[in-house]
Amino acid sequence: MQAKGQDVVAIAPLSGSTLPFSGGGARAPARQGALARRPQGAHSRRAHRQRESKTYMQNMAELMLAGGGVQADQVRWVGTGAERRGSIRCAGRGVVDAVFCEEPFTSGLVRRGVGFVLADLRNARLASSVPGAGHLRAVVATRGALVMQDPQRVALMVQILQRALAWMHQQKPEAIIGRLDIADEQDRNDRIAALKNSPRMFPPDTRFSRAQVEATRAFLRAGGDTAAESFDPARVVVDTWAGNRP
Repeated sequence: MQAKGQDVVAIAPLSGSTLPFSGGGARAPARQGALARRPQGAHSRRAHRQRESKTYMQNMAELMLAGGGVQADQVRWVGTGAERRGSIRCAGRGVVDAVFCEEPFTSGLVRRGVGFVLADLRNARLASSVPGAGHLRAVVATRGALVMQDPQRVALMVQILQRALAWMHQQKPEAIIGRLDIADEQDRNDRIAALKNSPRMFPPDTRFSRAQVEATRAFLRAGGDTAAESFDPARVVVDTWAGNRP
């Protein structure tokens, strides 16, 4: 957004040390390379061929497949929708052979017996094959003008997040999800499973990791977004209140 001229800055990270993404098989188990020429679902409203129009999730799926020797044009892309039931429906009805999604979608697919995990980016060896796999996938963002006008509000937001993260890292997944007051039992169980399967999904504190910022630069270049290829993600980060670490 900042590369396209919008006044956006990041004041705290929400990304842990692992990416909660995976490719789930919807049919008989197969090697990742066997997905060539097969329908692959991307967790987005629709899939795109032009690189300027691709969603973050499709970019992630393409980079993961490329690491296994499968190029984007070798796969028939299918948009599974922005909600979990879209991924589950496409996988369960055989619309796609595999679907790329994030937690708690992955845990939901497995728990319901709809699919199995084919390739998991929480696996360090697989993640090493994806350019910039350790990037900042989520941040708390605001307008740069607000940072200048009301720094106390920004400081308060970072303090609140710091307390929340400290609390989360002292609790079991059941206690964390229990605070969300989710009525649907399946949804609740999926989220509990997601936190158990991805214990490092969230950062231990609010400090920006310089290694994550560098990985973000590599990810943007690998993704091929023309507006971001030469963009320095460090320009977005305002760590005055959150702090930084290696």
